[in-house]
Amino acid sequence: MIRLSITLLLATLIMSPIAIAKEKQTGRIDNVPANTYRFDDNDTISLPLSSNNLNRLVVRDDSITSFVCPIGFCTSSNSKTDKSGSITLKINVAIPFTAHISTRNGHNFTLFINPKSVPALVTEFVAVNLHKSEPSIFDSKEFDYPMKVAMFTKQMIAHQLYKTKIAGFTLHVVDKKTLPKDRDPLAVVPMKVFRGKNYSGIIYEVKNQSKETQTVTNAHFYSYATRSASLDREGKLKPNESVLLYVVTGVR
Repeated sequence: MIRLSITLLLATLIMSPIAIAKEKQTGRIDNVPANTYRFDDNDTISLPLSSNNLNRLVVRDDSITSFVCPIGFCTSSNSKTDKSGSITLKINVAIPFTAHISTRNGHNFTLFINPKSVPALVTEFVAVNLHKSEPSIFDSKEFDYPMKVAMFTKQMIAHQLYKTKIAGFTLHVVDKKTLPKDRDPLAVVPMKVFRGKNYSGIIYEVKNQSKETQTVTNAHFYSYATRSASLDREGKLKPNESVLLYVVTGVR
């Protein structure tokens, strides 16, 4: 009996430094990480949640400001002292249902919740379009207003050439099939729309549909709502030739 106790004691003394070293190195022993789901705006995410315990939902680098589910299907709450912006969710039914989430940074997505009789884990959502919530060039204090407009136009040109993302703006690609046919001699067809907090950018295709050469300049496309209009090439436009037009709109 004594020999067995000594053996167990030695095993404990040998294993303890290893366990302590592991804990110091990782800071966690047998911890269960959060379930992570990546999303884009307006996505529907299918996920199981615990019907036995309280579920904690969090959006990385953001705060959940609205959680809407059918009346009586769930109960959500948050804490004013929780700087992570998470919510606690209690599932009240055993059938699948949908819920809608909105965040402080303007993200919106839907959950298709499948209640399960399992222990609850933290559920973390990560936006794949974090650039949308980043400050735009118009939030910068380093440049004056004309320079900001010029730099935003440059960002749209860079996107058209290299598919780069523009911080602070969402991108909508226009489906030409949904547009009415522009039969004007000089057709102006929207291709892409960048939506920001106070400003928007639009890329148009300007096409000469006539049988004669047309002259195009930036001045042709100014209007009351237009802050800037820039063609990628001014001058003569032969029949069936086209150029790109970059327009900035918004409230100064």
